[in-house]
Amino acid sequence: MEPPAQLLVYSGLFASTRSIDVPLKIMFTLLSFLILFLVAAWHISRKSYNRAPRGHKFVVSQVSDLFRLDLRDLLVSVGTSGNPVAFSGQLGRHNVLVVNDWKLINLYEQVENLDYFYSSAPRLLRRNWYGLLMSDSTLSNRTELRTVLLHAFDTLPNHTYSSVGSFGVSLSGLGKHLPGDQVIRTPHDLDRWLWVLIGEFLFFNSPTFADNYMNSSSLHSLQPKSQFISQLALVITGLECYHIEGNTRTIRAECFNEQFPTPNELLSGLDHLFVPLIQHATEQYMLHISASKMDGEPLVETSGTFLDQLIKAHHHLDSEGEYVKFLKTAHLVHSLAEVCLILRNSLSQHLWVLFAVLAQRPEWQLRILHDTVGTFHGEFQRSYSKSLLLQQTQCIVWTKALVSEAMRFCSPGWPFACIRQAVRDGQLNNYDFAEGELVIFNQPAYLSDPELWARKSRDEISSADYGDGSGVPSTRLPFDPARFIGTGATADRITQLCLPVHWARFLLMGYTVCIPNEVVHRLLTAILLNFFAAGWRVKLDSQDEDVRASSDLPVWLTSPLPSVRLFVSSQ
Repeated sequence: MEPPAQLLVYSGLFASTRSIDVPLKIMFTLLSFLILFLVAAWHISRKSYNRAPRGHKFVVSQVSDLFRLDLRDLLVSVGTSGNPVAFSGQLGRHNVLVVNDWKLINLYEQVENLDYFYSSAPRLLRRNWYGLLMSDSTLSNRTELRTVLLHAFDTLPNHTYSSVGSFGVSLSGLGKHLPGDQVIRTPHDLDRWLWVLIGEFLFFNSPTFADNYMNSSSLHSLQPKSQFISQLALVITGLECYHIEGNTRTIRAECFNEQFPTPNELLSGLDHLFVPLIQHATEQYMLHISASKMDGEPLVETSGTFLDQLIKAHHHLDSEGEYVKFLKTAHLVHSLAEVCLILRNSLSQHLWVLFAVLAQRPEWQLRILHDTVGTFHGEFQRSYSKSLLLQQTQCIVWTKALVSEAMRFCSPGWPFACIRQAVRDGQLNNYDFAEGELVIFNQPAYLSDPELWARKSRDEISSADYGDGSGVPSTRLPFDPARFIGTGATADRITQLCLPVHWARFLLMGYTVCIPNEVVHRLLTAILLNFFAAGWRVKLDSQDEDVRASSDLPVWLTSPLPSVRLFVSSQ
């Protein structure tokens, strides 16, 4: 008979008095030390990150909140009130490093580690996406793809902008996409008209395109233009919901009546819309080249749509020896979808602000009318398309200044181009960020920095920029196009557009994902000129007459913006 196992009485670790087997005691002791070691290691690793100061007010639940004007005001205040160059916050479940200093933004916005934009879209969609905005870090040839897209935008013929601006007016009026008496309360009130305008800019640039498409083998399955625009709006809206809100049941119920497309349905829907147009544009370009070689004459300009220019840019860069052979149809389809998404959002936000401002300043509308007379009936009539260029600083001065101020206020790259997701640990101005965390470039703070934008002295102009009457610039700047208009030292000097160096760089060299800022500026300028030349005017809606400000006071834009009414003047 074997002797019983030796038992020890242990007091102190687990209980006051307990008998325990020796191996069990050793195992529990080692496990306790291991847990303590892991906790200490985790604590030390967390303390090794040099985090930016915490911005307790910046706790945002979802990306869609970043579009609110009140949150924009918060970012402006924290970025221009002596706060540090960067601070940390929270966006959903992600830690965020918010960068306020515009010099750091210029320095880091194209760093490879931060060249990936954040998207709320599900992983399945991002993994199968070949565009720049919504793809994940597995997408290769990002730099080369951006080069092709920017080259296409930079080489767009001048007449593209003027023709799209005039075409936008033909879409407005009684029974058209923009009624003759339209009330605008939100940016989405302009969507129906903007979708058609964007379709013309990207794909058609002709009111008669695809009316007789039966002769083209690639367009036999293309829908009539009206149905195409409706499907385009539906698919891109679904893409925007995925990008901003993610895959949520709430969005499915509210936006699509339980028919919200799955990622695969969205991808196939984009192919169905864009592939026939891409094939048609490629066929036309090849026929164009063949005819030119046979005749021995130089190539003439095509219709000037962005898609035509994109096909041309691809072949041109390929002939120049640039590496563009990676480009597939999927790259073109998804890039076109992103251009639709960004351009629609940017144009609607800017036009919403412009109409709200013009409704409060009827005299500013008269100045645009003065520009239209000089443009369409004056010395710039023959070169109207070229006069839309920002380098032409002595023509369309007031309208260009107005559009510049709207772009300063709206921040064209916000928030799409300003939210980056780190693919690995990194450092920015001695502040650390971890893999998967977000870095937000506070573009609104840069575009409202008093050091860059506020008037320095009361002797220069009126006190419009001094909100408190003390002579000290306010951190919130009013809407004032005069900041972009140069006044000469002598009375006979011609008034001209004034482009500060930092603003010229932002407009002429900056871009939102892949859309140059100057493209947005020229489109808005052409739209405004053609609108007012056609007799359109804007006024405050009758319910908001109390917000009308005196012409002697600055325009302060707050959330929400006042409702306005577009109408055709009988005068």
